[in-house]
Amino acid sequence: MDPLLEDKDKKPQVELTKVSKSLYPDLDSQKGILEKKPYFQFEEDESSKAILFNSGSEESTTSARVLPQVLAVLAVSFGCFIHGTSYMYGVVALMGLEESSQKLKPNSTETELGFAFDKTQDSAWIIGISAIGMIFGSLVAAPISNAIGRKVTCIFGIGVVFSVAYTLFVIPIDISMLYLARFLMGVGLGVSQSISTVYIAEISTPNIRGNLAVIPAMTGCLGVVSCQVLAKFLKWKQLAIVFAAINIPFIIMVLLMPESPVFLISKDRIEEAHKVLRRLRGKNWNVTKELTEIKKRTEGTGSTSSKTAINDFFLPHVIKPVAIAFTLMFFFQTSGINLVLTFAPQIFADVTNIDKFLANIFLGCALFASNTLTLLVAGKWPRRMMLLVSSLGCSVTLAVMGFSYQVSDWEKACINSSHFDSGDLPLSEIERKAACSYNLNWLPVVDSMIFIFVFNLGYGSLVWMTVVEILPAHIRNFTNGLTVGWVGVLSFITSFSFPYLLSSSWAGQGAFWMYSIISFVGFLFIAIFVPETRGKTEDQIKVYFQGKKEKAPKV
Repeated sequence: MDPLLEDKDKKPQVELTKVSKSLYPDLDSQKGILEKKPYFQFEEDESSKAILFNSGSEESTTSARVLPQVLAVLAVSFGCFIHGTSYMYGVVALMGLEESSQKLKPNSTETELGFAFDKTQDSAWIIGISAIGMIFGSLVAAPISNAIGRKVTCIFGIGVVFSVAYTLFVIPIDISMLYLARFLMGVGLGVSQSISTVYIAEISTPNIRGNLAVIPAMTGCLGVVSCQVLAKFLKWKQLAIVFAAINIPFIIMVLLMPESPVFLISKDRIEEAHKVLRRLRGKNWNVTKELTEIKKRTEGTGSTSSKTAINDFFLPHVIKPVAIAFTLMFFFQTSGINLVLTFAPQIFADVTNIDKFLANIFLGCALFASNTLTLLVAGKWPRRMMLLVSSLGCSVTLAVMGFSYQVSDWEKACINSSHFDSGDLPLSEIERKAACSYNLNWLPVVDSMIFIFVFNLGYGSLVWMTVVEILPAHIRNFTNGLTVGWVGVLSFITSFSFPYLLSSSWAGQGAFWMYSIISFVGFLFIAIFVPETRGKTEDQIKVYFQGKKEKAPKV
């Protein structure tokens, strides 16, 4: 309970300059906010200097409490852990579906699965359709959360959606149920990504916002790794039960976390917003000032900005960064990450004799370690250099993975060769495998771990930041939905097409060599067209794209 509001006999002192029905007239009109002195004043220490919402001020005689903000962020980030599990669960379920479709029930001609399963077609749809769900979830998250609040959106858009999705995998009676389940997982992923980013920005103070923004990425990574580890010990239906159950503590955590003060102010629930900020900031924080600043920012946006963005969209300093941003996102999605991470167990089963789930755990460890490393260096190294290293590294490691598929084909051809049947004592299958082996079983595992490292070094950690920095501020809201949609479409294409590529004459080596070439073209594109944005102001980047004398320095 806010100590400033708990005394019923002591009312907040309100200084009124005009008659108004509202308790806080300065928050009912933008004009009142823009006055030098606010109309209302809670009993707070006037000498305290709060770090305002999205303010650039870094000096303060008082500081906000950190623990309440961390706990709130952990609650919403648990949703990212859940959507991280769904990222890997698709391929785990596919392997279980394939195995169940080949086993017959005792004394029956019916398979354990109970319905038809086409490895190529159903694999493509079960993996790819989640990308369509992600587009839908990302686009509806903002309007729904603005209407009903961040907490309710998290409960239904993440907790309920993922519970239903995983439950459908536990009791499937038809393949269409699994399509629906994966679509819902994509919806939950899109909602989770959108809401966590917005919620953290709205409840955190600027001095710790950057650190708190790391938590969703790390919990999402932990979700991926947990699925990889548990898949070695649990069957696909058992795994679905576990992941459906963890939505219960998530919903409880969301119920206990505070609502976004920005949402409360947008609904004119000023006193609730005050209590929430007092709970998040502590008793020494000047909540009144932050409330005023939030209200000013929420009321300061109108329709003129979107009209200006549309009118200016084809100006040289706008269309150039837009084209570069969308092309960069193309190379980001065609870097092979959807193949290596999503289809990892299947790839390891094709190219190595090492247990596919054990190899997948090694990949997950590399993913977590690389996420931790990139958090330490992302803000210190030039963005363009890291993107160049990442794109070239992806190209090389994808080429090596294609070579691993080629070696596997050579070994299979050798084993099936009639050469071993010509002797007096034909070799056993084990002896043939030993004679034909190139002893490169660890190559694809190590190569995939290196791929994850170089991907996260640039593409994984900096591509979104670079896109935001090169786009002019007045069109970012306009292009945000387009960017999410574009990424979703590319994710669907790459994920959906891979099973068909594997079953075609291209096979695995052709698929990976194709993406290797695309990544190398991406390296050339970044080297020629993408400017360095680290430490650059928006005006400096604008001058660069206008083609004037001031150029972005080369790395």
